[in-house]
Parts: sequence; C-alpha cells; structure tokens
Amino acid sequence: MNNLNDMRMFRSRILVGLAIGVLGVGCDPAEEIVDDTSGTGMAEGTSEGGTGEAAIPYDEDQVLISEPPDPLMVGLRNCTKENDCIDHCECKQGKCLQPDLLPGPPPPYDMCDEAPTRTCKSSAECQSGCLCSAGICRDDNVGAVNPSCHLPPPDAFEVDNTWQQWKAYGGFQTHNFHHAGDEDWIAVYYAAAGKVSIRTVDLWYGTDPKLEVYKFLTNPQPTGAKGPLVGAHDDMGGQWFDPDSKGARVDIQVTAGSAYLIRVINKTSQPSFDQMYYFPTYTLKMWYI
Repeated sequence: MNNLNDMRMFRSRILVGLAIGVLGVGCDPAEEIVDDTSGTGMAEGTSEGGTGEAAIPYDEDQVLISEPPDPLMVGLRNCTKENDCIDHCECKQGKCLQPDLLPGPPPPYDMCDEAPTRTCKSSAECQSGCLCSAGICRDDNVGAVNPSCHLPPPDAFEVDNTWQQWKAYGGFQTHNFHHAGDEDWIAVYYAAAGKVSIRTVDLWYGTDPKLEVYKFLTNPQPTGAKGPLVGAHDDMGGQWFDPDSKGARVDIQVTAGSAYLIRVINKTSQPSFDQMYYFPTYTLKMWYI
C-alpha cells in the first residue's frame, strides 16, 4: 500500500513539474537563482538595474596588453615624419603613437615603439650605408648611422640630377624619385630619322613627373652642350584613379645622327616622401611612331 502511495506522489510531482515548464509559472529560464551573500540586497551576478544579466567575462591578460602599466611608457620611439614609425602608427609631437581611432580590438600598447623595417634578399636592395642581414636592411655600422634603412635605395641610374650627369638611354628604364627635389637626366642618340614618342608610364600612385626635351648640340659626350628646349609636357589627364593620368608625353621629329637630353622633373607632393615606405616610381619609354 505504501508503495502505491509513493508511486502516486512521484507521478504528481512529475505532472506539476511539466506544467510549470509549459506554462512558465514562477520560472524564468534566463534567470539563475543565486544567494545574496554581499549584504547589499542584490544577488551576485545581477546588475544594479535588476536585470539579472551576468557581467561579461574578460581575459585580464588581454586587457593588460592594450593598456600600458605606466602612461610614461607610451611613445618611446622618436620620429620626425610618418615613415619613421611602423605602418598604422602616426608621428605626433615627435613620438610614434597609435591613431586616435582604430577599427577592431585595441592593439598592444607598445606596438608603435617597434622600428620600421625593409625586407631584402641582398644588400643591393638596401640604401647606401645599409646591408642585408637576416632578411632585413640594417645599418652597416660603418661611419655615420643611416636612419633610412627601412626605405628603398635610389634607382640604379643615380647620380643623374643635372644635365652634366646624364645617363644613356638603352631601352625602357624604371626610375624613382628618392627625395622631393630629385630629378633625372637621360641622353638618347637617334641613328635614324623619324617621329619619336617619349613618355613616362607605369607610375606608382602619387608619382607626378614632368617631361622636358632639349636638343644636344653635339652627340652625347661629356663635353657636349645642352641646346634649346624642343618640347615639354606635364599631365596626360584622364580618370583621377589612373596613376598614368599624371604621366607626360612629348612627340618630336628627329633627324638621323641627332641626340637629345631628357629631363624628368619631380612634381610629386612632399607627403609621398614623408609617409610612404616606397619611393614614387615611373618608367621612361621611347619609340618611333
């Protein structure tokens, strides 16, 4: 008899539990029953507004990497321009600092204290006074320190900054402007008569060259003299997003056995040299048309 009563009571408890689960009577599945051990009248894990939402957990180590232990430790790297700092960092008041607004989670607080680097396979890919060591362009520790080992070297035709320092044209040539006042002089000799097109093409974004063409009074020799200007051009024009819209083109009629001096003037804006990790680049091309 007692077994029968125990069975009935067990079944009743099951039915009552099912009813509570279905009807939601006195039970919120999103809430968690906790004891108030704080003495504040609020259970732990509840907010002051009484919503019952638990605080979002966080990784204490993760917070520490984005918040400096001491404000004086931020911005330890000095700078004079943007590319003295690694990419995504700004030079502000002589220090490399994180931008005020960055998408995503906060980066490590000391990220901007790192030095910018240039990868390399040989020292030929590094500036003078730098060498390629362990795949990075580094100062060669000889003479004065070169602070620009993280930037590319001048092009292979330097020094060609004046007409007396011209370099011979031997086919399509890729040049760069390694500083704001840089310009390039190229001498070309034409054995046959005809119409020739001289152009700057394949420009990196931001590169802005201007062309001037001068008659060489004698064949290209160190003792030759620069003659009169025979053609000049600045911007080709076109869509603003096309880098070659800033290219230049000069078409001239040449006689057999004549020589010319090509002057490529750098009109690229100063920020390209202060902010970017590459130099403004163009390719000089000439052909008969």
